Parts: sequence; structure tokens; C-alpha cells
Amino acid sequence: MKNPSPSSRLRSRSWAVAAVAAMAVSLATLPAVTAQAAPAKKVSATVKISKLGTQKANVAFKVRGKVSTKRVRRVALQVKKGNKYVTIKRAKTKRTGRFVFTNVKRAKTSRIRVVASRKVIGPKNRRKILLRSVSRSVRVKVTTTAAPAPVPSAPTTEVRWARLDKVANAQLPNTAFTVSGAVFSARVRTVHIERIVGKTQEVIAKGTSRADGTFTVSGVKLSSSAKLRVVAPAFRIATGKYGNSTRVIDRAESAAVDVKVTNQSASMVALPPIASAGASASAPTEGAVVSAKFTPARPGRLVNLEKSVNGSWVTVSTKPQDDSGHAVFQVAGTRDSYRATAVTQSDAPAMTTNSAATRGWAGNVDFEDTFDGNALDPKKWKHLHRPLGTGLRGCAQPSRDTFSVANGVLRMGVKKDPARAGQTCMANVDGKKVPMPYMLNTQIGTEGLYDFTYGFAAARVKVQKTKGMHSAFWAKPVNPEVNGQPQYGTEIDVFEYFGRGMYKENGVAAFIHAPNAAGTVIKTGAQVPETGLMRDGKAELYEEYHVYSVEWNASQYIFRIDGREFLRIKKDVSKAPEYLILSMLTSDWELPDLFDGVDGNIKDTATVDWVRVYKP
Repeated sequence: MKNPSPSSRLRSRSWAVAAVAAMAVSLATLPAVTAQAAPAKKVSATVKISKLGTQKANVAFKVRGKVSTKRVRRVALQVKKGNKYVTIKRAKTKRTGRFVFTNVKRAKTSRIRVVASRKVIGPKNRRKILLRSVSRSVRVKVTTTAAPAPVPSAPTTEVRWARLDKVANAQLPNTAFTVSGAVFSARVRTVHIERIVGKTQEVIAKGTSRADGTFTVSGVKLSSSAKLRVVAPAFRIATGKYGNSTRVIDRAESAAVDVKVTNQSASMVALPPIASAGASASAPTEGAVVSAKFTPARPGRLVNLEKSVNGSWVTVSTKPQDDSGHAVFQVAGTRDSYRATAVTQSDAPAMTTNSAATRGWAGNVDFEDTFDGNALDPKKWKHLHRPLGTGLRGCAQPSRDTFSVANGVLRMGVKKDPARAGQTCMANVDGKKVPMPYMLNTQIGTEGLYDFTYGFAAARVKVQKTKGMHSAFWAKPVNPEVNGQPQYGTEIDVFEYFGRGMYKENGVAAFIHAPNAAGTVIKTGAQVPETGLMRDGKAELYEEYHVYSVEWNASQYIFRIDGREFLRIKKDVSKAPEYLILSMLTSDWELPDLFDGVDGNIKDTATVDWVRVYKP
């Protein structure tokens, strides 16, 4: 190959240099490539203010609400002034987005809004911007109340508390009675007893408080039932070393108290021997019972039991009324006539009941069990099985391991289910699911062994003290209930007791359960506070045995404790055979009380001494 000449080599080198220079120019004109972060995500939110009621002028209230973004962020409460909004409060939301502004005051009706400020969150490569968000404006209605009328020579600065004690018993018309209570200031001062009529008050009695603030006012009279309150007017006292200055003791008012006024009435009924209160187990009493009821109740007022002897009334026994106005007497089971007279008191003349004729009941005992031996009598009772998760007791089922028979009594209790130890049942408590242990309950009955239609069903029971379980004596129809047809059978709850402190006066309940035409079970009855007062002494119901009974006939049910009537139901009357049930149950809603560590005692029991049914 022939070598190129020097001039050819020079031209080739020049061309290469020119090409490199051109390429450099081209690269210089290309756009620069740099790494860029992703744009931040913008997030909007809604701000809502909770509903506000009418507020009082210059009285603090709270403004609550929520920002939809669940982040802690700053919020401002603004009030509209003219054509613009001005911030009056600042706060921070919780992690849930909720906020609250406290100590908000307005002198007049205003429009307010809440503003959530802008906030940037997240790392640089995943940044979010929470945009400024504003709620709808809300109108806050503010009312002004007229200042109270000044007290002559003693203007009050504010109204303080006072207490008027409940008047326990009904009063007789236009008959003097006594009220008591206390006022906030521990000093001697004037107190007025006022009768409230609509929007006006009438002073009906006056008195003076003691140095400790308590008071007793006698001579109070009412012609009809009314609401009363106590008022202690404001007054001035001398202060300073030389008494040359004064200080106002504020006016005090109590809440209203209802006072029932009624005429005297009295009644008597003759019954089987269904009254036998006492601290220990005992055999069923024989003979009969006469029960007198006086209204209004006068606890301690003496009552004479009178027997008709040869055409004359002769006093054969005397005892005081109990707190409910009853006086119950045990009498012989012979055919005699009795009546009762409440003796004269300073505030009430003597009052005599109707007469009632007694009879013998020994031959009318249709069913009896005194729980002798060491086990249930299989000819009278059997364990009633119910699947787990039935009805109100979704976490419990009956078991043979929760009851025992010994020393002449049946003991009914509950316990945790050992077969499900460590497992959790979600109990339905006030519409919420609450974790609870699985439970075993007591439920025995005479199903398939004994039933009755009409008569007196009675059980002598010492109920449990603890809450979280409830003892019961009840009856169910032999055949299934028919919707809208109570004559074919209803559930009859003779008594249910839910433990000390569950209800007012620690009383018992009684109910009738009957399905309506649509199949919805309708409960008729109530927890009756007065039952906690139906005792001769001061012992609580759970401290003694009592006889709980129902008188069932073709027209009504009458529920009693130791012969004292506390409830009468005249609807949904069963006319079908029913069998007896004794139980100690734990409904889901009451389980938290059993395990609260305060009132709950899972080892507590109810004790049944005997059960009887008397034919009419």
C-alpha cells in the first residue's frame, strides 16, 4: 500500500479536530439533566363544629368539633365582627382530629367558625401539605336573663345550695308535719318553706337553721299533693374589728321535693301462711295470715288485731306498722273473722280496716319441697339445660355444678366455666361488646314433673347480696306461648333480685312476659323500691329469709313479700298450666358488676328454704 503524503496527513488531522470541536458545541447546547423530587401531595380537610345550644351572656361554654385529618394541628376559633372574622381562641387538635375550646364567652348572639392551619408533614420524598381548612360559620344564640329582684337591705351576689330532705311518707290533708334539711352556711339564719305553684312560690312555713346549717321546721300543712322547696334569704352580717363593715351571706335555694297528700285508708286480706321472715331456715308455717295495709304509712304506729268473738271485737295482738304501712299477723287456720285498727296519733285519728275471714290451708297444699337430704328430689325437680348464647345470657349456660342441697336448704350460685378457662366471651353491655369470662348458672324446674293452674306459689328465699347475678322464682307455661294469645301461657316472674345497690331501696322486681301478635315479647311489671321497706325490722332483704309469692287467678296476678302486696297486674293473664323454676343467672349486661372488684362476689349464693303451691 502506498504511504500518504505529508499534505494528506495534515488535511486528515485538521478534519478530525474540526469534528471533535463540532461535537463539543452540540453537547454544550443540550439541556442539563438533574434529579428532581416528586411534588408534595396536597390534602384538604373538612372542619365541623358540634351543635351548640343557647348560651347565657358572659357565661363560659365550650366549643367542640373535629377536623377530618387525624393529625395534631393548630386550630383557631374566630368570631365575626363586621365583615371579617377575628381569632379569639387558639388550640390544638388531638390525634383523632377532635378539638375543644374552653372558657368561651359571648355577650350577645354571634357567628363563629373554626380554622385549621396549613401544615406540612412527612419526609422530603413523601411530603404532604395539609391545606388550610375552614368550617362553616355557626350561629351561637346568646340570651340575657334579668337580674333577680334585690333583697331589701341585703343584695345577694349569687344563689347557693340548700337541701330539703325527702318526705318519706304521704301526709294527711291539712295536718301538720315536719320537714328537715340544711343550708350551705354553717350559721343560724332564717329559712322559708315554699310551696311551688306553676312559676310562683308561696311561703307556707318559717323556721331557723342551727349553727351547723341544719334545720327542722314543724307545722307544715298541705291540702293536696305539692312540690316544696326551702329558701334561705340573703342577709348582712357585721364584720371588721369594730363591726363597722358588713358582708352579705348569699341567698340559698333547694331543689323541689314532691310531697304526696292523701286521705287515710285501710284494708285487710286473709291469706295462706305466706309470711315467715327470719334469719335462719325453718319449716313452713301452718295456719293462716292476715295482712293489713294503712295509707299513708306511719312507721311505728301501733296496730291492734281484733277478732270477732260472740259478736264483739276483741284485741288479740298488737304490733307496729312497718316502713311500708303494713302490719302482718300469723293466726290460727280456723274459720274466724279479723280486722285491724291503727291507733290514734297526734296527726291521724284511729283507722279500722274491713273484716277478713280466715280458713285452714293445710289441705290445700298442692306442692311442697323443703329440700331435705343431700340432693334434689328427682320426682320434683330437674336441671334445666339451655344452650350457650341464649337470649340475654350469651356468655352463660346452666350447669349441675352450681347448686347444692344440704342442711335443709338449696344453695344457688354461679361460677366461671372451667371448660372455657382463659377464653373470652364478648358480652353485650349497653350496646357495646365487653370481654367477659364464660359462666355457669343455676336453673332448675319442675318441667314434666309438676305444673299448676291458679293458686298461690310461694318460696322462702334468702337472696344474694352481690350484684352481677340475679336470683329468681318464676313459672313458664307447659306448652309454648302463642303470639297475641296470653291465655295459652305467659312467663310469670314471681320475684327477681339483682343485688344490693342495683336499684332504689334494694327492692325486688316482678314481671309478666307475653309475646304480642307480632311475636315481640312485652314485659309488664317493675322493680318496686317499696319492697325494700317491707320488713318488720331494719335488716336488708339479703340478710334474712322472706316468702316471695304470687296469687294467680283468672283475672290477675298479685305479688307479695311476706303477705305484703307490692304489685298487681291485670293484663296478659295466663289460663294455662305452668311449671316452677328456681334460678341464679348472669345476664350479659350485669356481668361487669360481678367482676368490678368492689361489689362483686362470685362465691355469693341465694338460699331456698322451701317452696309451696296452695290451691285456691
